Amino acid sequence: MIEQGISFRIGVTGHRDILPEDVEGARQKSRELLSKIKSAMPATRITVISGLAEGADRIFAEAALELDMSVEAVMPMPLKYYKNDFNEASSAELDRILDLEAVQCIELPLIPGLDADDNNWPEGARNTLYGNLSDDLRRRSNLLVALWDGRFKNLTGGTDDTVVRYLDAIPGPKDAAIELADAGSALLSGEPLVYWIPAGRISSDEPASVVAGESLPCWIAASGEQFRRWSNPPDDFHQELSEFDQLNQQYLELSQSDSLQSYGNLLDSCSDTLKGETRQLTASDQSYVMADSLALYFQARSDRLFKWFSVMTASMGLLFLVYAKLAAVPVLLVGYLALFFGGVYLHKRGDKQHWFTRHLVYRCLAETMRVRFFLDLAGARDGANIDSLLETTGINKFRGFSWIRHVLRSTNPVSGLSSVETASVEDRIDLTRRLWIEDQASYFERKTHQLHLHHLKLERIKKWVIWGLIAATAALVFFKKFLLGIGLSDHLSLKTLIIFLMGLLPFWLGVWEVYQSKMAVKELMWQYRNQSDNYSSTSRMLRNSTSLEYQKGLIARLGQTSILENFLWIINRYHREHEPPVAG
Repeated sequence: MIEQGISFRIGVTGHRDILPEDVEGARQKSRELLSKIKSAMPATRITVISGLAEGADRIFAEAALELDMSVEAVMPMPLKYYKNDFNEASSAELDRILDLEAVQCIELPLIPGLDADDNNWPEGARNTLYGNLSDDLRRRSNLLVALWDGRFKNLTGGTDDTVVRYLDAIPGPKDAAIELADAGSALLSGEPLVYWIPAGRISSDEPASVVAGESLPCWIAASGEQFRRWSNPPDDFHQELSEFDQLNQQYLELSQSDSLQSYGNLLDSCSDTLKGETRQLTASDQSYVMADSLALYFQARSDRLFKWFSVMTASMGLLFLVYAKLAAVPVLLVGYLALFFGGVYLHKRGDKQHWFTRHLVYRCLAETMRVRFFLDLAGARDGANIDSLLETTGINKFRGFSWIRHVLRSTNPVSGLSSVETASVEDRIDLTRRLWIEDQASYFERKTHQLHLHHLKLERIKKWVIWGLIAATAALVFFKKFLLGIGLSDHLSLKTLIIFLMGLLPFWLGVWEVYQSKMAVKELMWQYRNQSDNYSSTSRMLRNSTSLEYQKGLIARLGQTSILENFLWIINRYHREHEPPVAG
């Protein structure tokens, strides 16, 4: 069991030289924010990502540690070089924090070309390394906190640069103060969000209060050059926190009750080849296992509900026709009404539990994480833009789906890390081909064959029913009196029984067709066939190629296509239960 679930990561950026009079306020606001998020996500581990530089980084990290949260101390360079940026007292304080049990130290590697003596590094090298830290915050933080004076300096890796890049915004002119437009009650709609804690800096001519105004701290999002502010977190962001937490809570509760099943993880088959590198893929693997297990759990309940509806509808039709054509016994009407109200109860219960929607959400997450895991394994992630697919298909706009982006961001591996024992690119691509592409090609081929046989069976049943109805109609036309004379009981003739069956069989066939439509069987057949073709053709092309870059391109294209196919099927299924809004 994955006991700690998926972490919600909060990155921090800010000034080293915060005004002494602003330090306590920044510390208090940091504790308040972290306490609120912790309360909103009681089943989720909150992890702070901090470079542990003097000032903002340590203020926020220590606030997290006071609240029993974990800290990922991401060093922009190996620690021995990083310490050269601090005096002796500050370096000792850094060591003290790093020695704490709740702190994990992650050292980003040097860029190629830098020698062992950092005194010989070219001008701008350290800024580039700090820019790598900024990139890590941007890639892995679900929320970015900025202890900032609100002015643009436009320096690579600086506080304002990190904020602007995280928001995917356009920076203001150098030394200009940020201008904010009031967002009112507008929704965030999936945009990145920054929590701004105003903090003046010693090196600035003006304190943060002059720049920020009295209404800050505030929440900030951006569209191009326009920065928008909320006094309180946007409603949809708060809902995303709740749904993210629900993932961890449901997995923990169902795991403890032994209610979950899983087809296993993705990492075990790779561990012998990857060795120490497996830690880079652990978070993706765990999130896949959690989402896949929950998807199977809610799929079983959702499918069972659909089957019960079909059985109850068929039974209601049977009781009604028996009452109308064979025996007008009151108990049949009682049974009819009992089934009707039982169906209403099941519908309300299923709607309240959101079994169907949860199945689709977790399946969407599981399949996305599976693909991303193998894209990372093959080093082909850059060629497949998963975030763009979420936006393009609009699936992140569906109720209950938008929080998926937080899982994708939180489980991003730290970029640039490598272990002493590093698997070759050839080995990684070979693992990807065997464990993912060939495995999925076989799976979809098998599923396509099974659905095809199922389809042929249903077509035969339809033909039998049609020919049976034709035969029954002919018998009624040409042998009506003869059939009427054949008594099966005191009150039942063969003619009456045939008429009864002529009404019942088409009704049952119609119920089965509705069930098939609800289950989107035809769309599933279409998806399986497409996926089978995609995986099989990619496997064949990989075997016929020796160019590693070409192979990476094939894998990236397959990953993007596979995710898109999955999204399209989920969209079709979702709209069968949730009609899209219409004008007026």
